[in-house]
Amino acid sequence: MKKKTLVALLIAALGAFLFSNYSGGAGNGGAGDRTGSPLSPGTCGDCHAGGNFAPSVTAQLLQNNVAVTQYEPGRDYTFRLTINTANTPERYGFQAVALRGTDNANAGSWENTPAGTRVTTIGTRQYFEHSTRRTAATVETTWKAPAVGSGAVRFYAVGNAVNNNGSSGGDAVAALVSPLTIAERSTSSAFEMQLLPVEIQAFPNPVGEHLNLKIKTKESGRYFLSIHDASGRQLQQKPIQLLSGENQEMLNMSSLAAGHYTVHLSDGKRVKTQQIVKR
Repeated sequence: MKKKTLVALLIAALGAFLFSNYSGGAGNGGAGDRTGSPLSPGTCGDCHAGGNFAPSVTAQLLQNNVAVTQYEPGRDYTFRLTINTANTPERYGFQAVALRGTDNANAGSWENTPAGTRVTTIGTRQYFEHSTRRTAATVETTWKAPAVGSGAVRFYAVGNAVNNNGSSGGDAVAALVSPLTIAERSTSSAFEMQLLPVEIQAFPNPVGEHLNLKIKTKESGRYFLSIHDASGRQLQQKPIQLLSGENQEMLNMSSLAAGHYTVHLSDGKRVKTQQIVKR
């Protein structure tokens, strides 16, 4: 057997072994943190590559199905992770972690994880990851916020678009462009965010210079449209007039750096949010 052929066979065998070993989650398989966090030596892209899926990853923390930028200590929230792709892969994989402080300590806890996922403990930190190769691009679970005084929490996540050919070749990987950062609410409050009964479609997402919004509402009136960064800081705001039915609006994103942002539509009492990514 020629040397090149032997090397090729060994590489293929190694790829198949790694694919099988990590198909139940990178952390559970012994690969450690692959989220792209400060603790991570790299992402799943160190092994999985060559695919044409062009993935991007978005993450949201939700309260009553509304994206939030602050958490109330001890409260349960919904964490949503989505792997967006240009083409449709056969399967998906993911890993996420929540960290706080300068020492990147574990923040909160993952709970009520759905079928096909698991919580893997690495050191003192909890990682939410797949336990079987998934068919859905979006996964949700409960995240319980940490105790009072924990400060801002940063969520790191990676997503893998897999062709399911039995090896790590032909796949594609992406991590969050920047961590989803959720600030601690300064005082505990019984205030509940009221949901504005509108539908918002944002495109393109990820966006370059101009974000188009299609807004459907049954209530005509004056509203406020704003953009907030991952820490909740308002960067832009403009008043708009909406009519009952479908409305079109546009936001100029050219001055914003690449990262995660939230579009807020509010009537002063209620709010509807939409998570976007600036590339």
